Amino acid sequence: MGNLKIFVRTNFKNKKGQQPVAIQYCIEHRSVQFNIGVNIDSKNWDPEKKLVLFPESEYDKKNLLIKSAVFRAEKILFDYQVKNKYLTCEDFKSLFLIKPEPTSCFYAFVENELKLKINSIRNSTLKQYKGELTKLKQFRKKLTIEEVNSYLFFQKYEHYMRTELKNKTNTVGKTLKKIKALLQVAYKKGIINKIETTNYQLKYEQTNRTFLSMDEVNNLELLLHKDISDTIKNTVRCFLFCCYTGLRYMDLHDLTYSSIINGSIEIKQQKTDKYLKLPLCKKALTFIDQSKLNTHEKIFNVFSNQKMNEYIKVATFMINIKKSISFHCSRHTFATISLNLGIPLNVVSTFLGHTDLKTTLIYAKLLENTKADEMSKWDSF
Repeated sequence: MGNLKIFVRTNFKNKKGQQPVAIQYCIEHRSVQFNIGVNIDSKNWDPEKKLVLFPESEYDKKNLLIKSAVFRAEKILFDYQVKNKYLTCEDFKSLFLIKPEPTSCFYAFVENELKLKINSIRNSTLKQYKGELTKLKQFRKKLTIEEVNSYLFFQKYEHYMRTELKNKTNTVGKTLKKIKALLQVAYKKGIINKIETTNYQLKYEQTNRTFLSMDEVNNLELLLHKDISDTIKNTVRCFLFCCYTGLRYMDLHDLTYSSIINGSIEIKQQKTDKYLKLPLCKKALTFIDQSKLNTHEKIFNVFSNQKMNEYIKVATFMINIKKSISFHCSRHTFATISLNLGIPLNVVSTFLGHTDLKTTLIYAKLLENTKADEMSKWDSF
């Protein structure tokens, strides 16, 4: 059976100075190669992973197209291998260059996309999409992409989620946003010619984001010096570190000592796929074992998100905090306290890895003592 090769043709350049990504099929000293419609700057190519790297523009979209091409090529080889047939270079080229028929079944289309992305997305994200499919199948057992790609479908599905499933506004908005993203993929792949739901307005309500005050954070710190179980103490350490840095659970989970460079965290965020450089304050640095820097050892022993939520509730109960606390509240705490300490909004936004200041504005709430201190300035008149 022949071999496949994905590579960048460095001997060609387009008007923008980019090189085409090509696929090559070889068998018995014969080969055939052709471009797959993706052009990149060759310095952003990872020859081992066969993927485009940041900071290549639209690198995520280009990687999706590359993976799609590889998937199609491997399927051709697999089908011939199963049939025990000899695949010539001419046969491979003709089969590969045939434009695949659009997958009209929406569920089949989504499941195929999830297979293509299986190695590039987190299990939690995969689980979310599968959950959305399960919910959608309750609404309609069979759906074509064309049916989903309509304003009327969005209206009917939103009505169903609100009335039958009793989903809240933000849940409805997140579900429709995922469907919009899938339609965008279908459009980029030429399966649909136009996205009919572009102007469909997604609705969201501002939620009350629970956070700890500075005094409550200080009281939580004191727990580390008390005789409590190692499990609770470990959870408190993780929670406090996120209070000092604003890291998300998934980024804390994968954080290694090699990510600490010159007193800053340097990582690619799991949720946004964007790079983040975050200076560490003194309190955060107390959790970093300097002797382990440059190693790939994980800094924290992070339990499942469900367990972390369970244990942090126990910890806050110990110090008589009556708020409904989850582990993600540590991020809310960091954002709110940072703003109350006078750190500018745009700086806090970069700390959190936000790309839009509007996202950070939800934290622009003042603690009661800050309000009193600010109002007292009138007394100087």
